[in-house]
Order: sequence, then structure tokens, then C-alpha cells
Amino acid sequence: MTFNGKTDIAALPHPVKTGSVDEKVSPEAGSHLIMDRLSQIMNDIQGEDEGYAEQPIRSGTLADQGFDSLAFMRMLIRIETEFSLELERADWEELKSSTVEQISGYIADRIHRMVNL
Repeated sequence: MTFNGKTDIAALPHPVKTGSVDEKVSPEAGSHLIMDRLSQIMNDIQGEDEGYAEQPIRSGTLADQGFDSLAFMRMLIRIETEFSLELERADWEELKSSTVEQISGYIADRIHRMVNL
């Protein structure tokens, strides 16, 4: 744990690989989990508004999904909390005009960089 109670990903032991040396793990496997969790976060945020019916969120930009700047900031805070990340402020504008798939790829890349430090 870090001083603020988050999981210290860099301090976790490296996963033990089982199976043959020739096996390769698909990078998309973790990305689907991230995308599912991100969709759930987005539904939670939009569900705070009255009259919203939960729906699958997959395609289109955040603006197409009805996200305004306040909902976007709520989403960034939830992403940082859920995935124990600190998102770069310089990336916020790019993320704001991204699709769910692009944001989940960004999160996967950030996690990968943290683990490989």
C-alpha cells in the first residue's frame, strides 16, 4: 500500500507464468476487462442523473455518450481511484474526445508502464 491507501502496483510480485514458453498472452484480454469496468463507471456516472436507463457503452466519443465536462471530471477521478493511476493533465483533452476503446487502451498502456518501471 502507498501512503494514501492505494495499491502499490510496482511493489507487487511479478506474475508466475505457467505453461509452455511458446504461449503468448493476448494484450486484448486485459483490455476487455478494463473496457467492461470503464463502461460500468460511465453508467454509474450517468446514472446519477434522473431518468437515465443503463445501456451498454462501447462506441462513439464521450460527447456522443452525453458526457459534459463535469461528468468527464467525475470519470477521471473514478479511473484514478479504480485503477490506482495518476492521469496526466496533458492527456485530458485528448481523452475527452476519445472513444471508450481508446480510453481503455490508454489505461492499459498506463498500467503496463507502471508495472514495467
